[in-house]
Parts: sequence; C-alpha cells; structure tokens
Amino acid sequence: MGKAVKPETKDKIGALTDMARRFAQEYTIDFNATAAAIRAGYSEKNAPSQGCKLLGRPDILELVQKRMQRIEKSTQITSERVLQEAWGVLTADVNDLVEFRRRCCRHCYGIDFGYQRTVSEISRERAAYELDKRKAIAKDPTVADTYEDFDEKGGPGYDARKAPNPECNECWGDGVGDAFFKATANLTPAARALYAGVKQTKEGFQMLTIDKMAAMEKLFKHLNLYQKEIEAQTNPLTQLLGAIAARGGKLPIKPQ
Repeated sequence: MGKAVKPETKDKIGALTDMARRFAQEYTIDFNATAAAIRAGYSEKNAPSQGCKLLGRPDILELVQKRMQRIEKSTQITSERVLQEAWGVLTADVNDLVEFRRRCCRHCYGIDFGYQRTVSEISRERAAYELDKRKAIAKDPTVADTYEDFDEKGGPGYDARKAPNPECNECWGDGVGDAFFKATANLTPAARALYAGVKQTKEGFQMLTIDKMAAMEKLFKHLNLYQKEIEAQTNPLTQLLGAIAARGGKLPIKPQ
C-alpha cells in the first residue's frame, strides 16, 4: 500500500499542500491528471476539475518539470527519445511485419483442375499405396484385381508461391489466403519499434505489435491536443495532422 496522504487543508493562496505535491509526483507516472488527482487523495467526483486546476498552476508545472528532469538524468531517457519512439510506432506500416497474401489453391494448376500435390507428397502417397496393396494381396491374393492404378489426381508440381489461376473452377481465381511473417532480423527501424514479439497459439504463431493508440495518446498529451480539442471543439487527430502539415510533414516536437 502507498503512503497515506494527509487530508487537504486550507492554505494561503499559491502555497503547495501535501496533496498538491503528491499530485505533481503522481502526474509524472502516466500524465493522466484525473487519475493522478485520485491517487493524490482527491475525491473521484472532484478529481477531473482538480486535476485541470492543478495543471494550470505554475508551481505545480515547475514541480512536474523538475521531477521529469530527475527521471531523465537517472534513466538517460529523455522525453524527446520517448516521443520519437511513439512516433515510430504510430507511423510504422504493419505490412513491414506481416502480410496477408492470396496464393493458388491445390486445384489451380492441376491436370483438369484436379487436386495437385508436390513431387515429394505424391511420391510418399504412391509408396504408401503400394505398400498397402502388397500387404492386402499377401493376405488374400484374390483382391489383386480390385486394386486400380495409383490415382495421381491433378498430378505433381504444386507450388504455393504461384498466384491464383483466374480460370480455376474450384476457387474461381480467388485462391487461398495465407499470412506471412517477415524475418525479424531484417526489420526496418520503424517496424522494429512496432514489433512486440511472437506468441505461439493452438492455431500457430501470432505476431504481437505495440498498441498504436497508446502511441497516439502519448503524442496527443505531448502536444496538448486534448485541451485544444476541448477549447476548439475539433477532433484531436485533425489537430495532430494539422501540426504535422504545418511543419512540412515532420514530427512536431516541443523544444526541451
């Protein structure tokens, strides 16, 4: 449990109370004014207004800035570096990590659009068929005439890398869908920022990515777009795009 916070007491105008100081400390954790106010001891009902009010005080902002400077010094992580990381996540193309491809189905290039197998597949199945046939005849020679030649169906040569055949009467040219993961050792810096690992599930492997909305949240807070949105009654994404356009497409970072 955290350290108990003393109840807010009336103080002279401009002076910092214990709860106000605690708010400044809590705010640097997640930059959520309402949550910071609640953790500092303010009631949930008044937390939104109190958080907004406290952030408007220069002495509170000074405390926040000093604490951030201490954090940056001790961790060697600057706000600009974190912001650049968030920008990389937000602008990364997920296609640099994984692609959804359409490839030919098993019938696309088979003889008479029959089911096609690779050379190794058809060799294994032919061998299994002949073995089963010999065992059956050894037990009962009369069944020899019941066995027909091995069915090659659409023949050998299946290649999953081929595009769908538009004339295929099985998939009608749509082929089959297939997810393809890029080799993580060769990822671009932007894709590496978005990549969060691979998880093995019952269905196979799942590519994990960093939450783009969380990265956008960081940018909105850094650019103070939420407050601007309230004041201007505009969409914060519009504000962000406008800020980027005003700088020739470059990431708008405030001077440190």
